[in-house]
Amino acid sequence: MRVLGNSQAALKGYLGLSGALADGVLPTKLREQLALAVGEINGCGYCLSYHTLTGRMAGLSEQDVIAARRSTAVEKKSNAALKLARSIALHRGQIADTDLQAARSAGLNDAEIVEVILHVGLNTVTNYLNNAARTVIDFPEVTPGDFSSETPAAAVAR
Repeated sequence: MRVLGNSQAALKGYLGLSGALADGVLPTKLREQLALAVGEINGCGYCLSYHTLTGRMAGLSEQDVIAARRSTAVEKKSNAALKLARSIALHRGQIADTDLQAARSAGLNDAEIVEVILHVGLNTVTNYLNNAARTVIDFPEVTPGDFSSETPAAAVAR
């Protein structure tokens, strides 16, 4: 927020979209999982560290956090949302029809799909901003691509 605060317009825009999405149809746990997936894709240590902490507060286990960083989840609908988010992030929105079909087949409706897309965008903005600003991580650090905190059971499961 401190970096965003350098521009009143940027801060206002971020807070507006973030607040609107917080009142959206996606549950808090899934929003945190999306933030973790996108943060991993974009290599943002600050956002991974932050959303690991807030994800745990939202009820994600250590295994859930690691799975989300890998764009997977146990719950079918959440898994589909994470797969869709991954495709959107990696392909800059140029997704295949099969990506949308898979999301819909798993039970995501149009409102949920739109919000997944917006969460990818919102998280990409904060990822890029924190990467460019080299924001100091002021909570337990999580390093992109480093799954060394992964429990043995989680490593075997993948």
